[in-house]
Amino acid sequence: MLLNYAQHNYNYQVKLIGDDFFDSLATCINILGEELNYSTVTTNYTEDVFNSIGDLLLVVDNLGYVLFVNKSICQVLGYKAEEIERQHIKLILEPAIDFSTILENNELQRGYNYRTKSNNLIPVSLSISNFSRKDNPFMGHVIIARDISLSLKYEREIEEQNEVITKSNEELKLALVKAEESEKLKSAFLANMSHEIRTPLNGIMGFSELLQQPENSIDDNQNFGRIILKCSNQLLGIVNNVLDISKIEAGLMQVSVIKCNINYILNDLSAVYKQKIITEKKKIELTFNYGLSKNKSNIITDELRIRQIISNLLENAIKFTESGKVEVSYKIKNDFIIFSIKDSGIGISEDKREAIFKPFIQAAKSTTKLYGGTGLGLAIAKGLVQLLGGEISVTSIVNKGSTFIFTIPYVEDKNSNEPEEEDIVIDTDLYSWYGLNILLVEDDAISANLIKRILKPTLANVLYTPFGKEALELFYQRKDINLVIVDYKLPDIDGCEIAETIRKTDKDVPIIAQTAFVAKEDKKRCLQSGCNAFIHKPVKSKILLTHIAKFFEGNKR
Repeated sequence: MLLNYAQHNYNYQVKLIGDDFFDSLATCINILGEELNYSTVTTNYTEDVFNSIGDLLLVVDNLGYVLFVNKSICQVLGYKAEEIERQHIKLILEPAIDFSTILENNELQRGYNYRTKSNNLIPVSLSISNFSRKDNPFMGHVIIARDISLSLKYEREIEEQNEVITKSNEELKLALVKAEESEKLKSAFLANMSHEIRTPLNGIMGFSELLQQPENSIDDNQNFGRIILKCSNQLLGIVNNVLDISKIEAGLMQVSVIKCNINYILNDLSAVYKQKIITEKKKIELTFNYGLSKNKSNIITDELRIRQIISNLLENAIKFTESGKVEVSYKIKNDFIIFSIKDSGIGISEDKREAIFKPFIQAAKSTTKLYGGTGLGLAIAKGLVQLLGGEISVTSIVNKGSTFIFTIPYVEDKNSNEPEEEDIVIDTDLYSWYGLNILLVEDDAISANLIKRILKPTLANVLYTPFGKEALELFYQRKDINLVIVDYKLPDIDGCEIAETIRKTDKDVPIIAQTAFVAKEDKKRCLQSGCNAFIHKPVKSKILLTHIAKFFEGNKR
């Protein structure tokens, strides 16, 4: 019997022999065997159930020591059961558990990790309940854990996607706000532009009609002509500004760097804007301060854009200054040229200083009504400055004035100490070119009449033709042509072809190209084809005469 019990064979029964004492003892032993057999079956059955559970299950006593672990824990953590049982739970679980708090919440607990035998952490959620018996209600706790690695991964991905969606929504909202703002600005711009365009057009059309009245005096016609010219220049400025801002915003504005002289540029602008101040009858003292000597001020940059930037800033300074001072200066610092345009005008409030560099915006609506303008000048200036590799900023005090500062890279022209021929300033308005023959090739009758009218006081003999081939025939037949003015675009052959053909036999005769095209590539092609100079339409008398005078120097009245 003892041998069978030692081998866990509790089904063995002690036979009764009829002796009361022995039989009573045997009966007790048999009942004990039945109890032991039932207990063993129950224990094995419970273990089998626990081991079939896929979740990680363990039982700990009240002190946190492990009493039992199922197979899932051993498989996942890499331990054998005997390596965990009778060890404290902190061997495999972190952080430390406050059982009382968890049991009160009665919820799945996250934020815990099982540590594997190879020292890797597995995030788990925990479900904890009391483990008790009738005779001992506080034996310990049953802990069921579930690996939530994939759940956390999916949650992170969902959070990231939500962040992307949230960010996209915010960007869409911002884009919508900007679009609405842009739409309002453009609507305001179009309304203002309509006024800005109609104003000079009204002057041009109205006074052109008055010019046709026979009772006009000579003084009347001259006055009407001056008004038409002023309105035409105003309209041309508006068109140029719209084209420039469109190119800048589309990224199509190009830079063409050449040798130029800063001091000569400022000399030209000084003459133009001092005359403007006189014409507008403003009490403004305009001064220019040079940071370099004449020879040192030869640099490599885009001369046209530099002139445009300074002109736009000067226009603003003079427009918003009724009386006082406007000062233009520059200096060299850290391989940059720093230009400053300072005025004593109405100033700009702090909340408007960034906005004024955006297209279609002026500092205030009242400013637009009082001073006019499209609100494009400063936006164009900023775009051109950035295109040249510089920056622009403004400081201002309301009713005290503003100072605009912009920079461009200082690239000194070390190959020459003399200014280009085109920079020579001719200060005489009247010329005598009697006996000199000028061949004019222009297919537009109005443009041709304009140039002939400009040249009439010079007494030069103008030979005119609208066709390129006929111009070449005239040139070779006459053999006494002293200068050629040719349009870039003609019906048969263009001006560049004419220049190239002439240069095959005559390297000396001056050729001036004039065109309505303003791209740098067009100017480059003209000069490469053999033209000596290049002027833009609409042709201005002073510019045309100045260019011709360079070639006819000495023939002055």
